[in-house]
Amino acid sequence: MKPIIGITIDESGYLRGLQSKINSGYGHAISAAGATPLLLQIMHSPKEHAETIAKTLDGLVITGGESNIYPLLCGSKISEHTDYLYPLRDYWEHELIRAFIKENKPIMGICRGMQQLNVFFGGDLYFNLHKEVEGSAGHWAGDTPMKYAAHSIEILEKTRFFDIAGSDSALVNSFHYQAIDKLAKDLKVSAYSEDKIIEAIEHIDAEKYISGYQFHPEMMVDDNLVCKRIFTDFIENISARKES
Repeated sequence: MKPIIGITIDESGYLRGLQSKINSGYGHAISAAGATPLLLQIMHSPKEHAETIAKTLDGLVITGGESNIYPLLCGSKISEHTDYLYPLRDYWEHELIRAFIKENKPIMGICRGMQQLNVFFGGDLYFNLHKEVEGSAGHWAGDTPMKYAAHSIEILEKTRFFDIAGSDSALVNSFHYQAIDKLAKDLKVSAYSEDKIIEAIEHIDAEKYISGYQFHPEMMVDDNLVCKRIFTDFIENISARKES
């Protein structure tokens, strides 16, 4: 039986209430890597649902989205740099992360999801990268299709990401204005952008498969070998755990 991977989703208001949404690349990338994707709606009783989901599924992907991560979760204050917030999603994702760690099941964070992992483990964020960090540029590609690269990254040796990529560099897309500022002590950097913004992270304990990517590899898997390998390695690790 194929591994089943939970994918967090976003919510936003529309004329008749709230709607759940997600870009289709996540499901495509997970399916192409050999697993079955399952969308996880934001729950209002996070803990009990998160524990059930973590016991049932095989892995978790924390996705991107439109809202900023709630500043109070990382000891910051709401400021002029803070945009749209949706704390319910953040509390839900924190419970999911906690539950999957308890079950020792792999977790991948993408874009906002990477930032969420850093906040969960005690790190902090830039809430508006282009206003807070002088010299940072090229991290918001606007209306450019997400399959196109926006800049290169440096992949650090002695990291899981380096082993996945088989290279010390890659071309990636870029659609973010939040970014990691202070890195959580349980995490390490596995890639930087040219302007030294953190582009990938992983847990310091190699036995825990917890990784994050600031770019959107799910939107580049058809044309970018490194992005394809990110998902292949994730699913292969999950499959090996299921068989052991």
